[in-house]
Amino acid sequence: MYSLKRKIPYYNDLYVEEIKNLNNDKVDFFSVYTYEKKNHVACESTLTESFYEIFKNIQSSKNDVFMDCGSGLGHILYRASSLFDKIYGVEYHPDVYKIAKNNLEVLNVKNCTLINSDILDIDEKILDEVNVFYLFNPFTGDIFEKFISNIVASIKRRDRKVLIIYLNVQCKDMFEKYSDILPLHEIRMVRKPVHYYLHKSNGVKNG
Repeated sequence: MYSLKRKIPYYNDLYVEEIKNLNNDKVDFFSVYTYEKKNHVACESTLTESFYEIFKNIQSSKNDVFMDCGSGLGHILYRASSLFDKIYGVEYHPDVYKIAKNNLEVLNVKNCTLINSDILDIDEKILDEVNVFYLFNPFTGDIFEKFISNIVASIKRRDRKVLIIYLNVQCKDMFEKYSDILPLHEIRMVRKPVHYYLHKSNGVKNG
């Protein structure tokens, strides 16, 4: 057994500004939650400014299907809901999932499917639909390695453009054996570079 622990967060000025701009005390996007489970990482959020900067530098369209892998409290889902017509969030911990669900309901986000599941148990039909995967270092080790192999298997089942955005990089080496399918690219950003992996469809429709 393991329990969810809410930490009183240390906020820098940027987080304080984000909370002020949100102006909704029924929404909890910026608390930090931790729980003890191997290869899972504490729940924290990307800054809004950084998220939008990424998508100013990467070509995407409203028709792309977005998934936040380890979606936490739903902050990135809220931001992504304005950029994509269809989005998914996958959060393992049921208590964090419930907070995220409330956050998105309060903010009237209608185009998001929130899934309470282990990332490795996602239905293949959903995985094959998604072509923008967003990872803010949500898990490490065997889970990360297996999930990337699941994405590669999905590409082989249904060839399409697939973009993996990976922040707070911890497991870069696990992409190396897939470099022919998912070559590494880098965005130079204000704070620090962002890694992303892009598979370009060869135009052959599988299945």
